[in-house]
Amino acid sequence: MGDSDRNPLRKQLSKSSLEQSLQMISVPQQAPITIYPGPSAGIANLSKADLEIAQRLEHLRQSQNEELPTEEEMVSRLANLKGLPANHYATSSSAGAYNRPDSRTQGQQADDLLVQVMEEASLEARLPNADDELEARLARLRGEGGVARPSMPPAGAVGLPPQASSTSHTKMDTTLGEDLDDMSMDEVEALMKAASVEAEAGAERSMRELEADPEVAGAVAAAATRRKEKKKKKEGDMSGEERRSKSFESDFDVEGGKAIDAVTEQEEVQRIIDMYTKRAQLKKEKKRRKKEEAAAAAAAAGGGAAAALQMEDSDSDIEISSESDLTSDSEKDSLSDELSE
Repeated sequence: MGDSDRNPLRKQLSKSSLEQSLQMISVPQQAPITIYPGPSAGIANLSKADLEIAQRLEHLRQSQNEELPTEEEMVSRLANLKGLPANHYATSSSAGAYNRPDSRTQGQQADDLLVQVMEEASLEARLPNADDELEARLARLRGEGGVARPSMPPAGAVGLPPQASSTSHTKMDTTLGEDLDDMSMDEVEALMKAASVEAEAGAERSMRELEADPEVAGAVAAAATRRKEKKKKKEGDMSGEERRSKSFESDFDVEGGKAIDAVTEQEEVQRIIDMYTKRAQLKKEKKRRKKEEAAAAAAAAGGGAAAALQMEDSDSDIEISSESDLTSDSEKDSLSDELSE
């Protein structure tokens, strides 16, 4: 039997003190705070603004906990971005490798350094240039077939430093001058012919590229159409006589810096022949009128003999004029043959 059963008075006092303590507790004025277990326990009763701040802080903590890439991973990713092998930038060197001391002289070191630089330059020259490739692709997309693209160095090209390149150019010029002095005239002439043939081939190739370019072909066709329309408009505005006089005064119309034939060759020959024929007919008509007026004046004066003599003179003049006309006709025929040729 326990102590509480032995002393019932003590048991009654303990119950009354508990009731008194419960009565002393005041009624709560707000709802009780509930604590939720788990990761979202701290943000359960937060406002909207506080909840957004708490979420941003949580994201920052998670991003800081992410593992950073190692140096090998960054090197491989850089090589993949440039289209190179994954081990292109790898610098694997054993820690315990033995490096013997450099016993070369300064001249040997300079020569070795120059060779190393030339080899590195040749290796870099073999790699395609990203800027040139982008420009070429943009030109192809725009349809610019005739755009001159930068020439890539050959596969075996070796890059030289500025001083070495200037020295090599000087030596090359000196050697070329000595070779030209040793060459004969026939060899120099053959060399010049070969250079001219190469230049002509390059010019023809450039012309073919320009003709293949749609923009250049369209511009040439538009210019030819404009010239034809302008020529037709001028011919429609001018009459026949004005056109002939215009073509006689200037055999060529200059437009846009180029000489354009106003009329065809056959029309030009016929026009010149007609012009000379018309001039001869006018001269003949004037002479005949003068003779008729002189004969009429002599007849009015009553001099029959003088009139007869004047008529004979007029006949002789007419014969002379006919002979001159014949000579002019022969000159016209020769002129027409020369123009036709």
